[in-house]
Amino acid sequence: MTEGLQGLESSIRRRTGRESCLEGEIRAYMVTRKEMNKMIRNLEGMDRKCKSVVLDNDSEMVGVVNMLREAEEISLSVFDSLLSFLLLRKLRSKPTGWPIVSKLLHSRRALCDRMEATEAEKLEVELSLLKSSKDIKLEQVQKLLIDLEAFQATIKETEGDLGCFFRQLLKTRVSFLNILNH
Repeated sequence: MTEGLQGLESSIRRRTGRESCLEGEIRAYMVTRKEMNKMIRNLEGMDRKCKSVVLDNDSEMVGVVNMLREAEEISLSVFDSLLSFLLLRKLRSKPTGWPIVSKLLHSRRALCDRMEATEAEKLEVELSLLKSSKDIKLEQVQKLLIDLEAFQATIKETEGDLGCFFRQLLKTRVSFLNILNH
């Protein structure tokens, strides 16, 4: 995702009458978003699979496996929340019917609620406005660049937090393995 954002930002910066290049970069960013949506669906499938395993009646092993399941569920939940945050997906039920209309309404609502919008939502609105407009203004490009930089800062902060999370997962895994071996 970071590479897509950097490519989009560099394309916007060097844009001098080459809207087709910009459209290609916007399309590439949207493809990345679709791939991440697939990842979220796969995570949700993994969450369902981990709940369906049946165990024997070994009480010690059942306790350890239950703890491992809880850790796995928490990890999957964190990754799902992270990807949902980055992709603007809400953690509520899916909207039914007329997805284009609901997306347009969401974009309009996000324009009205710009003060409460996240960096990802601001970027999404600016990209959709830039993609749909025939005459691209300098103010639009500058606003988009500011939103891109803010979103990249959010991603870097999230990457740092994920590094801490991965280290904690490794420590937990080592602890579980030590418990199983002793």
